[in-house]
Amino acid sequence: METNGIPRIDRIQPAAAIPGGDVTIYGAGFVPRPNTRPHVRFGETEASLLISTQNYLIARVPEGAAGSVVSVETTRAASQPFAFHLGVQIADNLHPVANPAVDVEGNIYVTYSGNRGQKVAVSLYKITPNYQVKPFVTELLNPTGLALDREGYLYVTCRNESKDEYPSLYSAAALRCAPAEGRDHGFGHAVKRGGCGKILANLYRIRCGIVQAE
Repeated sequence: METNGIPRIDRIQPAAAIPGGDVTIYGAGFVPRPNTRPHVRFGETEASLLISTQNYLIARVPEGAAGSVVSVETTRAASQPFAFHLGVQIADNLHPVANPAVDVEGNIYVTYSGNRGQKVAVSLYKITPNYQVKPFVTELLNPTGLALDREGYLYVTCRNESKDEYPSLYSAAALRCAPAEGRDHGFGHAVKRGGCGKILANLYRIRCGIVQAE
């Protein structure tokens, strides 16, 4: 399709990336003259160009990139900005073994699991919608997988059980994540479960971010 010398972005794949990742930009009019290379910008930050052709470009998302649009500029003109999802770092110094979990209020729950059998100061963190990182649970050993149900309970699998006694055993803690009145912490209970539906006699309550055995 004729672009009248103006570069045009049709799509970007993948549609989201983080600094250091490579994306492919599909469109037309990227190389209006032989031996020229366009400039690709994520927001106001210019990216390094890996491959340049008339109909597609491969660019590397630059460090420090900000904003939610991508543009291509040639020696003749600049494209219209194209919407793009740019990942931003919201926390560091964590040890997530598996996926984080996100509740209906936008709070993110993530682990600091540590090595098997290692007791860490805080094993589960809560990241608020404005990206404040807060200690949430201290007493779970090696938390791994996280999942939330429709009622707002957070399920946590831990990988610290003895495989000599329970070859397929993982503990699961069900933590109520609704804020306690007057406090920004969770209340609730937890049950440790064995493989094949076995329940071990361990009951926990979450108060001010600490797991307490009942």
